[in-house]
Amino acid sequence: MPSRVIKETIWTSPNLNSISPLAERHFYRLLTAADDWGCFEATPLVVKGKCYPLRPETKVEDIEVWQKELADNDLIRFWEVGGRQYGYFLTFDSHNSLTAKHSPLTPCPPWLMDERGFDPRLATETLQAFERIGVAVVALSQDGKKPSYRAICEKAGCSMSTFSKYLKHIQTTSCYTPLFPTTAATPKNPNPNPNPNPRVLTDAGVAPASFPDWKELLEGSHNKVAVLVTAFRQLHPSAPPDDHDKAGGRAAGFVSRNKDPGYLLKLIWDSATCNISGSHWNYIEGMVRKHGTSKNNQRIVSTLYSEEAEFYRGDGA
Repeated sequence: MPSRVIKETIWTSPNLNSISPLAERHFYRLLTAADDWGCFEATPLVVKGKCYPLRPETKVEDIEVWQKELADNDLIRFWEVGGRQYGYFLTFDSHNSLTAKHSPLTPCPPWLMDERGFDPRLATETLQAFERIGVAVVALSQDGKKPSYRAICEKAGCSMSTFSKYLKHIQTTSCYTPLFPTTAATPKNPNPNPNPNPRVLTDAGVAPASFPDWKELLEGSHNKVAVLVTAFRQLHPSAPPDDHDKAGGRAAGFVSRNKDPGYLLKLIWDSATCNISGSHWNYIEGMVRKHGTSKNNQRIVSTLYSEEAEFYRGDGA
């Protein structure tokens, strides 16, 4: 993380000087975990791992007490998204003047979200693209059929990478609404919403409903790792927090070693319905060791993709 500024005003700050010494120490450690927008993940177990790696005597219960004290004294404000806790330094911008800010690392605090439900921390061009995507989805869904991701991108005039950001944005906001309406039943498809993996469409209701859709999203994106991370976080919501935090590194390492992001996507999809205890990434890597990483994997995944595409889209939808 970038360096953070601590000014001499801490000597006379009424808020800082009204808390306990241990809570003040916790404040400074949290400050180093904040992104360029003053936000950070505040889940106590995650904070313990990041801020106190060499302090085994520090307990999760202690962190919970200190963070409540910081919140009670208007130093940090907390919120939750998807069962994970996040924090925001209320005076961060007053003490950290950054000319160029990196992309935010947390969902948008609900009190910062604009009236359209968009994250104002994102670039203006991105917000405009999100609006065009929303309009395109409505226009292409008029006939009751689910449009392809590629058709949406063409209609909205955006890249597949931007569309992937849109999906992630919808998932992490508090305004969870379905991206597509439920499809009608047909003779070839008696199930009005075919989805062999019921854990995919949970709270957000916006994740791709089948492996072919995920495959299409992966193939059309320039950032394969970002799509794989999004797929893992949406398909494996019950994975340990450490798995979600290190998803980018684990996915990038796999792609670097095996040069086949489609194979990893298939493993993420297949393992989503398994009853996994412990690390989900270790389970997936165990699947790799079991099935191997030969060049035949790409052919196997391609065959599976074709079969599923024929099953899900047999009616031409």
